[in-house]
Amino acid sequence: MAQTKQPQPIFTNCTTAETNWCSWITLNANSNGINKSDMNYVTDKGYAPVFISVYDRVNHFKQCIETLSKCEEAKNTTLYISSDQGIDPLSKEKVNKIRMYIEEIKAFKEVVLVSSEKNTKGKIIRDCYKLIRENNYDRLIRAEDDIIFSSDFLCFMNESLSTYENCENIYSISGFSHSTLFDVPDEKKNKVYFAQRYNPWGTGFWIKKRKDLKNKYSNEYLIQVLRNTDIKNKLNAYGLDRLPQLSRIASKKMIIPSDYRNGLIMILENLYTVYPYTSKTWNIGLDGSGLRTKKSNRFDIDLKFLEKTQSYVLSPFSEDQIENRFYKEFFSSNRDKIKYLLYKSGLYNLAYHLKPYLK
Repeated sequence: MAQTKQPQPIFTNCTTAETNWCSWITLNANSNGINKSDMNYVTDKGYAPVFISVYDRVNHFKQCIETLSKCEEAKNTTLYISSDQGIDPLSKEKVNKIRMYIEEIKAFKEVVLVSSEKNTKGKIIRDCYKLIRENNYDRLIRAEDDIIFSSDFLCFMNESLSTYENCENIYSISGFSHSTLFDVPDEKKNKVYFAQRYNPWGTGFWIKKRKDLKNKYSNEYLIQVLRNTDIKNKLNAYGLDRLPQLSRIASKKMIIPSDYRNGLIMILENLYTVYPYTSKTWNIGLDGSGLRTKKSNRFDIDLKFLEKTQSYVLSPFSEDQIENRFYKEFFSSNRDKIKYLLYKSGLYNLAYHLKPYLK
């Protein structure tokens, strides 16, 4: 019996004057074409690429890739990975293990690694985005290394990106949904809803639409609109957590993080994210291991539902399918209420700075 020959890794290196520490490595190039008759959501440019950023969480990253690899569409998908270098011997050792593991990834059409030999403080992510844009993709699926996926995640994302591409009301597609933490009627579990809140835990978007709106609103302008009562009310309609944090960012004239920025743009442009009632992703990084997220047990549930393929119906956008109750309830905890009261009284920034001394 003849053995199937495995594609050999192809390594290409690229250095530029702007990023002379950066290398582009293409692994497991697959010469097989895409049969467009198989899936009606495949565009002329093929399946949407996936971009995963990783630092030094070896086990989280392995779970991320292993679950994504189980998607049937992985074999036709180009996977981009950005890998920043560690800042100390321990993190450098972990980064090395991650890069060795990346060389073993076989499930995708192509794996493109953007790496650096010194720590870039996250700049490597921007370089990966630049490379993706240079390859003229019109859409992208984005996640970080602590996201795990259902086996139909790529199917759902590609079909949704195709279905809602020309819908003026839609800004992004989310694989994650807070609705999974609530009791949802059985008749809704295979449907989608629309919400004016952005979520980055496995998200798809159209590159040109995102870029055009990003260029339209400067950081200074977005900080100014936070004084608008109507904007504040719309933010609060999806939870009490965002205004206190945004007020701190505005007072310090800091760069607004992309998640908050996308959320503000959605409100200003009256745009929505498509959410599945049954989540296609989950975040396993809320265990205190991340650089920006704190430990939380609010997402500790049985994740066996991710192992099942859930059929779904992609319905046209309509106002009667807009949902905000999941977010309003989830982000109105006692902790959120206290933060909001501090914000309303003008004491939130002071309390934030005193927090380390109160432990």
